[in-house]
Amino acid sequence: MRLLLVIACCLLTNLGFAQEAPRFPGRFGREYEMPGFAEVRGLAFIPNSTRFAAVEAYSNFTLWDYRTGERLQLKTDVGFGVPVAATPDGKSLLTFSKTGDFIVLDSTTLEVLKTIELAPKGHTNQLAVSPDSKRALIVSSTKKVVLVDLEFGKIHSTWDAVSEYTNFVNFSKDGKHCLYGGQAHAGAGPVTLGARWDWEEKKSVFVWKFPVFGTAFGLWDLPDGRWAGIEGNPNKRRIWDSKTHAELKTYDLQGYKNARSADGSRLVVVGRKGMAEVFDLTRKEPFLGSFRTETDPETVALNAEGTELIIGTRQTSILQYELSFPRAGGEVAEANQPLGPLNAANDDGVRVIGPDAKGDSTLVGHSSSILHLVALPDSRHLLTTGFDQRMLLWDLQEHKVVRRVEGENGFDLVYSAAVSPDGKKLLVAGGQRRGQQGLSLWDATTLEKLRTYEGLTEVARNVAFSPDGARVAAAGQEVIVWETATGKEITKFQAKDEKIGVNVQSLEFDATGKSLFYSHTNTLVRQSVEDKGDQLQAQLGQVQVIRRRPESNQIIADAGRALLFLNSKELTETQRYEIPSPMHSISFSANGKRIAVTGSSFSTVWNLAPEELVYSVQDSNRRFGKSCLTPDGTKLIVIEGNRLKVTKLSPLPK
Repeated sequence: MRLLLVIACCLLTNLGFAQEAPRFPGRFGREYEMPGFAEVRGLAFIPNSTRFAAVEAYSNFTLWDYRTGERLQLKTDVGFGVPVAATPDGKSLLTFSKTGDFIVLDSTTLEVLKTIELAPKGHTNQLAVSPDSKRALIVSSTKKVVLVDLEFGKIHSTWDAVSEYTNFVNFSKDGKHCLYGGQAHAGAGPVTLGARWDWEEKKSVFVWKFPVFGTAFGLWDLPDGRWAGIEGNPNKRRIWDSKTHAELKTYDLQGYKNARSADGSRLVVVGRKGMAEVFDLTRKEPFLGSFRTETDPETVALNAEGTELIIGTRQTSILQYELSFPRAGGEVAEANQPLGPLNAANDDGVRVIGPDAKGDSTLVGHSSSILHLVALPDSRHLLTTGFDQRMLLWDLQEHKVVRRVEGENGFDLVYSAAVSPDGKKLLVAGGQRRGQQGLSLWDATTLEKLRTYEGLTEVARNVAFSPDGARVAAAGQEVIVWETATGKEITKFQAKDEKIGVNVQSLEFDATGKSLFYSHTNTLVRQSVEDKGDQLQAQLGQVQVIRRRPESNQIIADAGRALLFLNSKELTETQRYEIPSPMHSISFSANGKRIAVTGSSFSTVWNLAPEELVYSVQDSNRRFGKSCLTPDGTKLIVIEGNRLKVTKLSPLPK
């Protein structure tokens, strides 16, 4: 059983070190695993029920019960990455077939009730249903808006979209107007982002203009007759008077993916880094607060009452959150208690589910894919970096984040990191704002930056400490070595494969710290730090990863589907292991007696003395990233998207 750790609800903190956050109206409920391995593209709650439908990019259409977490139905013959909508009466689901036809499904059995051929056909971007369940609105890549009569199963009318790319479609509260809009570029004058179209009179009753490039993400009716909309550049929420079309209020937003309750009064906006903002638009001060979800959203949906939020992720899962809204007196009510098992949330934003009976668990603290991980010598702490610009220090024993750096206090992206042999320092390489590249030294306990190293001209995707910690190195097109304490440059040399333009793939110091090993394409190189003319090369095949085996004179390298053990002086092969597919991670226990190897769909751990298989998993439906062993060899940590899978291993042999 796959165990999960999910970001609990917290207020967006200032960029920098995380602070204890007050609780806001959003609480994690559960996670749903889609059957495939592609992002979730379509979500829809079914009114008058506890069910919702989901579509992933590889055409798996699923029906779930959000109170029990049970998957009720699976349909595998819908279109690729198509939207889905439920009729307000709760009887039908609307989506598209693999041939591009519009289909109406029974919301309980997923049986096809009607098929309506669309012409011309194109990839469908958006879909909406009228309040009386009699009509549907479709916008496709053909830039046509199509109104479908669901009662008679035919196309009612078609007209040109006003924007270059349509981000949303909707119906007015009375069903008489079609609301749609998206992205446009400025020409000689203002651009049109969206419109309200009277489908009976066949004319626009409102056109949404913007003076320069902009994007519209939503337009809908409020219960009191006003209109509301969301636009980008920058992200704003605007409210209009429905009669005069005068703009009444404007609010700043953090995100753009949005979902609303059936009457339009309750709004949730989810943006980058998974920040969710909650609004009640019937209140004088509509903003209720924000909380951090687990992931950058692919799609979002809110149930008719506005109490349940689901988020489709890029990691093939769906996250459910319980929302709270003010009572009549004004105070925020507690979120509805979701049915089914829940685990307590930590104050630092990490929710723990598990570990299981085997001691395995999953950690989730990044909102997007994790780039790099490194275990500290104490075998208790782990550093991770991700596409969300966060650098997190984990306590693997307590299952929580103990320190974090994000945004402008760190790097836009951290590509590589290494820990000093004594565990006190971290070497971090990443890309900064304005195109600058950075390499810096950090305190491993406090995550405070201690110094920077000058000389990098591009991102260093490989960094290393010498065994005594006195030197640091970084590699991209060239390799640079500095004194750790002073930042003084010791040497620099070109390491790029000039024939095909490939940069350094991996970097390691030898046991003395006087030579470096690096690889590119099919070549492994040993280079003296002090004598540029002292170099040895070995042609091994496609080399992606090299590691020095602790307590030995061996270098381990991948060569396609083989793991090679090499003598570090002559670079000659001493041992070879066949593996199921190319690998991207090799790690050792501190004593060099246990090795872990991970590829895109497999992960294996074995003891080298005596030789014995410890752990092995191969699953083509999973996508493994980098991995590492804790120095004591008792835990294997593998990246899976924005998660860390922690597997407990048997003790090392004596």
